[in-house]
Amino acid sequence: MHSVVLHTREKKTNGAKHRYSRSSLPSIVTIRELEWIEKPRFRGWGCSECGWVFNPSGAPTGKSLDESLRNFELQRDKEFTAHVCAEHPRTKRKER
Repeated sequence: MHSVVLHTREKKTNGAKHRYSRSSLPSIVTIRELEWIEKPRFRGWGCSECGWVFNPSGAPTGKSLDESLRNFELQRDKEFTAHVCAEHPRTKRKER
């Protein structure tokens, strides 16, 4: 799954926000992907561009295995699309 994040720039004039016109500033586009991550203490889905990882709130629900899987994927995809990379910086740990 791909998610495109468009960053817009705003300026403040006398306390009011005004967006720059599209022609005056280039858009900054970040393409992020949902990727499978395998680390010693985590195995699951996360963002390719930041430290966000999917932590399901509970066991998948559904009347069948297919429905449970579909509900799990919908929840994962919804949370991935809604997350803001700037709120989930990657952490670097010293390697020993």
